[in-house]
Amino acid sequence: MAGFSWGGSEDLWSKTALLASKEGFEVKINLFDWQPRSSEVNKLLSEKDISVSFRPLSPSYSITNRILSRVGLHKLGQIKWENYIDANTNLLVINQGGTYDICWHPDLREFVEKRKIPFVIISQHNFEFEVIPKEWRQVAKDFFPLAKKIFFVSKRNKDVAELQTLSKFHNSEVIANPIKFEGIDVMPMPELKDGKLKLAHIARLDSNVKGQHFLLKALASEKVINSNWELSFVGEGKDEEFLKELTNYLGLSHKVFFLGKQNVLNVWQDHHVLILPSFSEGTPLTLLEAMKIGRPCIATDVGGVTEWLDDKVNGLIINHTENSIVEAINYFISNTDHLIEMAIQASTKINQCYPKSPMKNLLTSLEACINQK
Repeated sequence: MAGFSWGGSEDLWSKTALLASKEGFEVKINLFDWQPRSSEVNKLLSEKDISVSFRPLSPSYSITNRILSRVGLHKLGQIKWENYIDANTNLLVINQGGTYDICWHPDLREFVEKRKIPFVIISQHNFEFEVIPKEWRQVAKDFFPLAKKIFFVSKRNKDVAELQTLSKFHNSEVIANPIKFEGIDVMPMPELKDGKLKLAHIARLDSNVKGQHFLLKALASEKVINSNWELSFVGEGKDEEFLKELTNYLGLSHKVFFLGKQNVLNVWQDHHVLILPSFSEGTPLTLLEAMKIGRPCIATDVGGVTEWLDDKVNGLIINHTENSIVEAINYFISNTDHLIEMAIQASTKINQCYPKSPMKNLLTSLEACINQK
């Protein structure tokens, strides 16, 4: 990733790489050289049959330059890809945190096209409410059709990308990310002590994407501030300081708590509902994981959320208004008897419908791309 050292969008490709290596494929990985290196990267480095190389994290990844690049006014640092990618590669897997990350790298596109290297793209996220620059639309029309496959993690992300680029991606496929808690059954719903509903927001603290400031403003509404609830932010990120200050400013410090990084299973031992007021998503892993262990969810209708969350069946779908958040929280406070019923429905949906091995599914698709003439 260019913006963070490691995230949920890295799980699928990294675990599929491990599986591919075990099944006899030669696997080479190239990453940005984030320091300090994450435990996940160190694990990859410890694999004797996998080659890992690093390219410098260009200073062009400053916030200013990334904003300029989004309007076609700046190109990120040039990289000598021949130092990292073998021209005889059978298949290059380009993992993108966002659908249009490749637009920042004309050097990579040129390298791949000139050497006719077969490639696929994995897109983990898409901003829904924006018109992308004309230059990006042209890249999508010129470069994306050259891919053996474009993988999206939700049908919604694919549909939005087609509208944004005014193109049909006939070479696309929807895939799933791996979720944690394999082999873990439904966790008992904790008691509501003194009738208090405990909400958890589990995500990086990046408010422009995850909507934490929007959530806090809604919680300060007179329609809900005196209701019997408590919210825990679980995670870290660039907006942590601001969100803590906003919590104090809104008079919520007695009801909103910042827990930092935590073992998520420990969090769910005493929290009842996940709340995700995101402005954009791929398919949020924290939603799938909460549902798997039996926690109803409140989430905005973005990305792949409604492909798994059914309103008033295993959770509540909200829109981007304060009143929608207020009504959802008050619904659960007034209908605590629905918690267990929705918890069962949430877990059942994931256990019955979610792919058992997303890595194996992806590897099968990659093998088909390699064998495709």
